[in-house]
Amino acid sequence: MILAPMRFMDFTWHHNPKTLSIQCGKQIKELIYPYMHSESVFLGEHCRVIRGTGELYGEDCIEQFNALCQLYSKKGTGLLTLPRMPSVWADFTELKFISSEKKNIVEYAFTFTEKYTERNSANIHIYHTIKTGETLWDISYAYETAVEVLAQLNPWIRTPESLSPGEQVKIC
Repeated sequence: MILAPMRFMDFTWHHNPKTLSIQCGKQIKELIYPYMHSESVFLGEHCRVIRGTGELYGEDCIEQFNALCQLYSKKGTGLLTLPRMPSVWADFTELKFISSEKKNIVEYAFTFTEKYTERNSANIHIYHTIKTGETLWDISYAYETAVEVLAQLNPWIRTPESLSPGEQVKIC
């Protein structure tokens, strides 16, 4: 099975990470009533933390890592698309270079933190800017969304191949 590549903002990974973990958590407080009983109270969820490790391959592996550094230095929340997982709004919160003895391979680790307020917003609309040669099929694959859904969200599209560079396609 070929997985869709991991994406964040306008960056697409050439190779998906080797490891990926998503940490979820809840805030629970125990209320103790003197001479009676105690009760656990759910106070809400923690933001999910997405961590992973990977390798960048090729003679340009350092340039690839520098591109990741530039992405990391960008401010703001972006859409993080993960292989076989729903996309989430997140901030790129950590990037680590891990030395490698292997020639033309750079190992790295990363952390993204979900933007909880974005997850709960009812009016989130995600758009993709068309690049030269892209079709609705490509976008469907990249965002793991059915072409039929994209066609319904974008009624102005007559055929999946009739996209022009710079146009905006609504993803959800």
